[in-house]
Amino acid sequence: MKKRKLTAILTALAMVVSLTACGGGSSPSQPEGSQPAAESQEAGDNKTEDNQKDKAEPSGDPAGEAGKVMSAEDFGNVWEMIDRQDISGFKIGLMSSSVAQGEETYRMAMRMQDKFGDRLIVDTFPEKAVSEQETTISKVMAMASDPEVKAIVFNQAQDGTIAAIKKLKEVREDVLTIACNPNEDYDEIATVADFVLCKDQFGFAEQVANMAIEMGAKSFVHYSFPRHMSNQNIAKRCEMIKEICEGAGIQFLEVTAPDPQGDAGTAGTQQFILEDVPRQLKALGEDTVFFSTNTAMHSPIVKCVMEGHGMYCGQSDPTPFADFPSALGLEVPEDKIGDSDYMLAEIQKKIDELGMNGRVSTWPTSLNMMYTQIGIMYGMLYSSGVIGSVEGEEALNALTACTRTLAGDNAQVNFWTNADGKEYSHVFRILGGQHVFE
Repeated sequence: MKKRKLTAILTALAMVVSLTACGGGSSPSQPEGSQPAAESQEAGDNKTEDNQKDKAEPSGDPAGEAGKVMSAEDFGNVWEMIDRQDISGFKIGLMSSSVAQGEETYRMAMRMQDKFGDRLIVDTFPEKAVSEQETTISKVMAMASDPEVKAIVFNQAQDGTIAAIKKLKEVREDVLTIACNPNEDYDEIATVADFVLCKDQFGFAEQVANMAIEMGAKSFVHYSFPRHMSNQNIAKRCEMIKEICEGAGIQFLEVTAPDPQGDAGTAGTQQFILEDVPRQLKALGEDTVFFSTNTAMHSPIVKCVMEGHGMYCGQSDPTPFADFPSALGLEVPEDKIGDSDYMLAEIQKKIDELGMNGRVSTWPTSLNMMYTQIGIMYGMLYSSGVIGSVEGEEALNALTACTRTLAGDNAQVNFWTNADGKEYSHVFRILGGQHVFE
């Protein structure tokens, strides 16, 4: 494991922290003006030692007492904190999903670019990220050629992100890399990315399965394809949903759909769903929950479930803003994009009209939109010197503050643990709440 360099930052909102080192990739060099800190030492697999850091002078801020780690509450509203910082001396890069890969993610990228102007550089992953990894690398290297770029956020971190980060670090070790919702193996991306953000897959598995039970489901259909099922988190999530469902007497079926990055593309995947969901409803009955691991499948699933009076416990990347509007024919005014209360109310009206009450649920906020915003928030806090770490308690508290700024006080953030029980203190998992349309 490369040694992580952590810094004591002297700003009005900074303080000294003691951090626990973990297995993973190397930390970027700190922003200009920071003071060198002691390096961490690895004590063996799954064992860490505390880093000893130089102590800064107390800032006079209530949370700035030397040796004290800022709590999530100390940060307050993170957007307001960022508004108080000088962000003119650095830029953030954002590699976003394209419109075809994830319209919601792309729209949020554009909104963030409108907000920050030339302080945020946006580009998109190629349509077929698996076979066009060189394109991803070239785009990332183009961003890094600007010396003002201090952090790059990847959302969704498509295939090719690992290769791009490796190439980037050869020439710009100082650039903070934030990988959100990785498509590639989490253990592998954790060795190269400085900071990884993902959904709490296992907590989400329990949510989805328990929601199916509460709805009175008799069957559960899980759509995916080999590329996704090779991801340990997706595979384990599927196993957990299956175990809980079967334990409650719910029939569980795994159905292989065409990969949207295969020869048939997104159109072929969606056509399969449009044909298969009605077929499954006819064979299994209306009390069947449909779930998929891919965003391209969500809208056609919602459409077919609504038409066939099936059941739906939410997307693999939960949100009320994507899939529901297109499937239900909802027109969302420009000023209402991102307005959770408005969107939930509009969906509820359609649920009432279709008699689907108690048979549909999702999260009340958009996970994909949150990834983009949280990644940018963290990149700016780090680049402006408010925080000096990408791991441990300081990072966890800052990330919790970012998440709660967007999703409310009930949002949960924890360190991620792999299938072998190894915990990473620079890989974080988020869990939101379920909203049932009654």
